This record gives sequence, C-alpha cells and structure tokens, in this order.
Amino acid sequence: MSPLLHNRYIFSILKILPFVVNFVVVYCLLFTGEMVKRERDKTVELEFNRLLDSVSHLSHHLDVDQLGGKPLSLGQALELVIKYVTSIQLTKIGTQPHTTCTHT
Repeated sequence: MSPLLHNRYIFSILKILPFVVNFVVVYCLLFTGEMVKRERDKTVELEFNRLLDSVSHLSHHLDVDQLGGKPLSLGQALELVIKYVTSIQLTKIGTQPHTTCTHT
C-alpha cells in the first residue's frame, strides 16, 4: 500500500472519529532562523535517547520510579538523577549546591 493511499485512510478515519488532531511541525528553525544540520540533529537525538534509556534503567534499578506514592514520569526521574549527580559532584569538590530557583 502506498504511503499516500495509507494517509488518505488515516485522514478519513480521523474525520469520522471525534478526536482533535494536532499536527507536529517536523522542520523547526533555530532562533537564528537556520535549520539544524541533519547530522547534528541525529547525533543529539541519539544521545538524548541514550540518556533517557540510562535514566529509565537507573530509576528502576534504584527503585526511584515513585515519589510519595505517586509514579514519576521519565522527565521527573531525569531531573532527580541530575540533582543527585550534581550533589555528588559538588560534595566531592566541597561546595554546596546553588539553590536560587526552586523547581517542583
């Protein structure tokens, strides 16, 4: 089945169903108005996905997938891991973390 024909079926189904569809813009310009180079974009995506995989594994391994009895999202787990690693690094060099902004 061709992609064009396949997309027509999807749009026909979406017209029938009572869902609101938001389309995602695939090509996003930087604040300078330039496109990100394809190689750079793929590299950043690959590293970000590796980071998320590591955080997911680490949060489950350390049993930190809940906080206060509520499940944590992967983003919240990532923030906790970053805070934890930062506190360890600051402890090693003998400084206190800078806490001017609070993040909930």
